[in-house]
Amino acid sequence: MKLKSTVIKNYRGIKEETLVSFQDFNCIVGKNDVGKSTLLKAIDAFLNENNPNIEDKNVYSDSNFIEINLIFDSASSPIILDDTIPVSLFDEELVDENGLISVKKVWDVSQKTIKPKIFLCRKIYDADDFVMLSEKELRTLCAKFHIETAKANGEEYNNKEKREKLRAYHHEAGTSFHFDFEEMPATGTTRT
Repeated sequence: MKLKSTVIKNYRGIKEETLVSFQDFNCIVGKNDVGKSTLLKAIDAFLNENNPNIEDKNVYSDSNFIEINLIFDSASSPIILDDTIPVSLFDEELVDENGLISVKKVWDVSQKTIKPKIFLCRKIYDADDFVMLSEKELRTLCAKFHIETAKANGEEYNNKEKREKLRAYHHEAGTSFHFDFEEMPATGTTRT
């Protein structure tokens, strides 16, 4: 994956939401105290889990929430989400409106133990959204729309195939949708 841009808010010298775009090669140049180190430390905090603390919050902000959003390309590269079945984040509609992977971490630095909440921007159907459903929930939704969940040989379609069928149903029905950040479960939740 290639980092395309970052959006930083309320981190060190950056108070308001600030977008920084990247190219294949980058050189960060500027006077002292313009944010060069802040940019690099923000990316480091996001990627290496160096959780910010209350001293990293912008001194002029009333908010205790630090937000760092990284936007990547390569959404079509295959990954494993369920079982051993390769999928792409683009095909699963786990991308933003530009087809990019947009992941945001938000830290509440007023807490004693500071851990980020992680959000993924994705396509969300306004009715019967199915992307994050479990296998049982997928079967129930398929039944609601009279979508077959078993092949002619009696073998059950896998979750990826069920989501493909539901996606086709929504596209044909013209179901409205929007793009928004959704919090990702930290532990104990599975889509298989």
